[in-house]
Amino acid sequence: AVCIGRYSHVLSPSSVSDSGITEEAVRRYLMRKPMTTTDLVHKFKTKNTGLTKDQQVKTIAQILKRLNPEKRQRQDKLYLFIKKQ
Repeated sequence: AVCIGRYSHVLSPSSVSDSGITEEAVRRYLMRKPMTTTDLVHKFKTKNTGLTKDQQVKTIAQILKRLNPEKRQRQDKLYLFIKKQ
């Protein structure tokens, strides 16, 4: 169990990352609104992850493969999103 503020969450090992880029964080962003992969990289760029840009891109790509979000093409950009359950 990982304590975050007042809330305690049990996270699977695949969703926890030492870099601060987690599967849960990516899922939250994609459930909020459709984003491009560039948008996602930019979101995590502002956080102090301690990774190079190449490492961030690879980490996000691995997480996206696991999540398999829905895709929609809009104005020549590919937007990724996850519908709320």
